[in-house]
Amino acid sequence: MTATVNRESQTKLAKLLAKENIQVSIGNYHTAFFDVKNRILGLPLWNTDNKNVSDLLIGHEVGHALYTPEDAITRFQEMFPNIPFDIANIVEDVRIERLIRKNYPGLVFSFKEGYKHFIQTDLFEIANKDVSTLKFVDRLNLRAKIGNITNIPLNEDETVIYDRCVSAETYDEVLEICKDIIEMIKDEKKDNSQQSGIDSEQSMPSNDESNDESDEGDIEDESDEGKSADDKSKPKESNSLSDHSQHSADDESNDDTEKDEYPALTEELRSKTLSAAEENIKNLQDETITSHLANPPNIEYMMSRVVPIKEIMLERRVDLVRYNRVMTCPDVVADWNAFKSTTKCHIATLIKEFERRKAAYQYSRAARSTTGTIDVNRLHSYKFEDQIFKSVTRLADAKNHGMVFFIDYSGSMSGTISMVANQTLQLVAFCKAVGIPFEVYGFTSSYSTYGEVHESVALAPGRSINFSNTSVFELLNSAMKKTDFELACRELKAQFSYLRTDYSSPMMALGGKYEIMNGTPLNETIIIAHEIVRRFKARHNVQKMNTIFLTDGDGCGVQFHTNETAKEFERDPENKWNCGVTVPVFGTNIKFNRKERDIYAALIQNLKTSCDTTVIGFFIANYRSDYKNSCINALMYTKKQLMGWGEAVNAFNSMQKTAKKEKCLPIVGGFNYDIYFVFDSKNNLDISEEEEFMSDGFGKNLAESSSQNKLARDFTKFNTEKKVSRVFLNKFAEFIA
Repeated sequence: MTATVNRESQTKLAKLLAKENIQVSIGNYHTAFFDVKNRILGLPLWNTDNKNVSDLLIGHEVGHALYTPEDAITRFQEMFPNIPFDIANIVEDVRIERLIRKNYPGLVFSFKEGYKHFIQTDLFEIANKDVSTLKFVDRLNLRAKIGNITNIPLNEDETVIYDRCVSAETYDEVLEICKDIIEMIKDEKKDNSQQSGIDSEQSMPSNDESNDESDEGDIEDESDEGKSADDKSKPKESNSLSDHSQHSADDESNDDTEKDEYPALTEELRSKTLSAAEENIKNLQDETITSHLANPPNIEYMMSRVVPIKEIMLERRVDLVRYNRVMTCPDVVADWNAFKSTTKCHIATLIKEFERRKAAYQYSRAARSTTGTIDVNRLHSYKFEDQIFKSVTRLADAKNHGMVFFIDYSGSMSGTISMVANQTLQLVAFCKAVGIPFEVYGFTSSYSTYGEVHESVALAPGRSINFSNTSVFELLNSAMKKTDFELACRELKAQFSYLRTDYSSPMMALGGKYEIMNGTPLNETIIIAHEIVRRFKARHNVQKMNTIFLTDGDGCGVQFHTNETAKEFERDPENKWNCGVTVPVFGTNIKFNRKERDIYAALIQNLKTSCDTTVIGFFIANYRSDYKNSCINALMYTKKQLMGWGEAVNAFNSMQKTAKKEKCLPIVGGFNYDIYFVFDSKNNLDISEEEEFMSDGFGKNLAESSSQNKLARDFTKFNTEKKVSRVFLNKFAEFIA
């Protein structure tokens, strides 16, 4: 059966019904459970394509979570030792299902249709059976669940019991009803036993002599099998002492009789329809478990790893003496002023390119319509064309753009990060100039908090992705005030330009506990990006979203927390040590195994589809071998091509001419990015600060063709060098337009 009711929908329904932000864990569990202390509801992964069935099952379990006390089983067992819990389960089901339907009338239809489906699939295993011959506990169970769909007979006394079940408000009432059911069935057993004894006596052969001689002795003989237990326990008329002795003997006789009756009573109180339903509901789960099942990412926990720009800027000032030394350093100040001047020239060119492409988009989708008014200048052509009316051309609306950028702050980026920062600053200056909202983040690992969980977060039972060693810190955003934005840009530039004047300083000139260069939690950051992009789009009403990742290597392996609360309820996969973990990431089940590139490509694809965003990747190779391997791997993980290693190598070799021309290799669909740019050297990220055109041709006679040719060659070279130094920004402007 194909599961069409996803876990996210089931989780949301459970939380809504519970009227509180309980933790809901849907996993490979034997049965549903509720941890009252920690407010955790565990639900099996029911593999059903029927929404009403799913809603019924969830409504039922939430009903238990809301109304069944934590010590329900213990209280029943203390009150009725050695009695099966089936009877309490049935009566309590009646109570909690009535209460949940009363509070949520919308569930009435789901319960009715769900149980109708269960009849069709013979969940209770009563097909072709005469339900009137079933035990009372089974008929009570069926009357409560499907009595409004099919006729389930009950006698007068049984109907009274059923009505009490329906009207029960508290668990104490449930226990009282259980007591009365046990007594009723016990009395019925005694009556049946007595009737059986009478029938047995009447059927014995007649022997007058024997009967006359032994009749009196038979009356006194307590071992007489013809007597019912009820007859033996009747006290005879006697004085108080003999009466006391007789009661003692009768009590002993009763104990023995109850021991004899117990197996039969137990059987009468055990429900076959309840057992059948529980077993068949278990069968709604996948029989073969191929992987461990983890919880969806906890949004609160995940976003606790994202540090806003205000906190980053405050952290840079922790060592104020150091901060002032860096920010007032003459070389740093001069470097910033020169960078600002250079940026203006670059940005002016980028703006023209962007506006040209945006206009092309509008005109390519222009619509022409007539107004209904005759154009007198065209009236003469009415015999050979129909276009004699005035027309209006409507350009397509330009899209509201948005951009979120994630920069890898791993240790291996140390030789590249200053150039990336320069490119980023020019990129955001361009976005500011054309009115594109943006946010820029760095990401790295923070091993000082490895294995920790935010104190305000209660993780659901089972496995959850560990975000504790992931640090995503905001560097810039378009919503900042002008003065704050410029200061943040200066600080970001100073973080790296100061390194050239003081090589004894740490990697980050201003310091701080967030902006460090460590590991590469790339996959965790992509998961966090889902929520960041979702919030960004809603905040800025973005129509054309662009998400950019810049990195120089593969991500580290994803780690998991394990909450042992549900361990006793879990079912293990067949190969539990090497089967991977399946995680529902924003609506899509993604398998986390040892193939990190599989996970990487799957997460990028999910980000694209779930957030409706264009995703662009920039890979900066530190070595020639990194460049080649990354290109080949990206080609192998391109959905449209699906090539093996050998085929990918051949494709890579055939693309080198394009790579040489572009100064990078653009791979459409690489790792499921819309486009994946691979730079073979960090040098292609360096922005040339030389903007003035110089040529030896100026010193010669410009009338001569040789001088003209010299000027043309020098200008072409100058323009090419400018384009190469801006390849990163040019590619960005090209794709977001």
